[in-house]
Amino acid sequence: MINTKDTADRGIANGDVVHLFNSRGQALAAAVVMDNITQGTVVLHEGAWYDPQESGEIGTFDKEGSPNTLTLDVPLTSGYAQATIAETAIVQVEKYAEAAPKMTAYTSPEA
Repeated sequence: MINTKDTADRGIANGDVVHLFNSRGQALAAAVVMDNITQGTVVLHEGAWYDPQESGEIGTFDKEGSPNTLTLDVPLTSGYAQATIAETAIVQVEKYAEAAPKMTAYTSPEA
């Protein structure tokens, strides 16, 4: 989800594939353009399976849109729980100019 005002200069329309990235990683997701999200922020919900563009290649983007590729993976809640910190991160967003790649996270491997 991204605010309408944040999409104007990026050429992003509702339903466009967007490229989210930072120093930790990168992911593709579909843009949901709306007015009722704070300007300057984006929301990328959890639940996507990791689906790398190039398996085994460090830095490749996640085709499925997993926010885990963009957040810090450090257990900081306590020594007992070992849960990760709140999933917040600073990211850049741009319209993805190429055709969306085929998602393969749910495809069974060939025998």
